[in-house]
Amino acid sequence: MDALIAQIDALGIPVEVLVNNTGIGGMVNFEESDEKWQEYFDVNVLSGVRLTRHYLKPMLERKHGRVLFSSSVVAAVPTPNMLAYSVSKLSQAGIARALSELTKGTEVTVNSVLIGPTHSDVLEQWLADAESKGVKREDFIRQITTSLGSTYALGDERMQTVDEVADVFVFLASKQGLLVNGAAQHATAGVIRHVF
Repeated sequence: MDALIAQIDALGIPVEVLVNNTGIGGMVNFEESDEKWQEYFDVNVLSGVRLTRHYLKPMLERKHGRVLFSSSVVAAVPTPNMLAYSVSKLSQAGIARALSELTKGTEVTVNSVLIGPTHSDVLEQWLADAESKGVKREDFIRQITTSLGSTYALGDERMQTVDEVADVFVFLASKQGLLVNGAAQHATAGVIRHVF
């Protein structure tokens, strides 16, 4: 982490937008070892804490900047077969909410984005594994999307894309996103039934 920060700082360009997107995920049950839980916390939570600790203060001094944590739908709906991941993503949302309290009187915002099931490189790996077992791609995707419930806006035929999720980050990082601060912004195509 120190080497990465040193490389960025050597460029001499202020960091205006920090997206804490490093993460690991997968099926880790409650019974998993402390070491596995610690790995999820170190990668998913502390990496963002360390970067934010370094870059938030200069943003506050300049009175401008954006900090975004790449969280997950499981922060709001924890699942027992992904509990370590769920807890780490909930921690990110909590950190963002707390740090937003430091931004009063500035145009700095700190938010998290709760990302729903997305057609990503990880999904492509799952699809390849399913195909090797004789499952058709479209059937595998349909199995996932139908499990998302009736509020999933994209229907049964497709999942949200990486680019569509990126658009949410771009909005929050923009001037237009100024009024969103301390939010756990949903990017789930309506998977979570919520009003607030």
